[in-house]
Amino acid sequence: MRKAGALDWLAPRAPEPIRDLPSDDPYARALVREGLLVEIWPGIAYARDLDLRPSDRARVVSGHVPGGTVVARSSAVWIHTGHFRPDRLDVLAAGARRRSTPRAVVHSEPVTPTDVVRIGPVDVTTRERTALDVARWEPDEGRAMAWIGALCAVGLEPDALATVMRRADGRPGIERARRRLSGLT
Repeated sequence: MRKAGALDWLAPRAPEPIRDLPSDDPYARALVREGLLVEIWPGIAYARDLDLRPSDRARVVSGHVPGGTVVARSSAVWIHTGHFRPDRLDVLAAGARRRSTPRAVVHSEPVTPTDVVRIGPVDVTTRERTALDVARWEPDEGRAMAWIGALCAVGLEPDALATVMRRADGRPGIERARRRLSGLT
């Protein structure tokens, strides 16, 4: 870790997103249409040339994540990789039933602390748990494999994936997941 210096205040800060991108503003829509702005979440845009981090994407959706839930499945793929932005968030809630919202679908599923990583202001399933959940629950095999490939590109660990799969023995969809993930473990 670098020691703080006297000139640190000169370092550029990451720009804030444009929030509340007006859908009726022809200038704003033209910037999106021409590719200068990228709408990364409905009503929220960043300049095209910014290299967004997982924490940036997590911060953008944090207001839509119900309390006590963990971002998972396709939504976690997007936060980890920046690819395949979902229309609604998939979140997991262990135990008590929570209600889905217009922006988040709540799934009842056990989540252990080892399956969760804090990214920015939200809890997200690890890359390995995300790959397992996508392999278990996504009905479109091509889509599932594309999402898993994107997770591999950002550091999915095969040994950790094998451990997560062992812990999931007996859960619904595990046989489909084993078949889809057989080349990785």
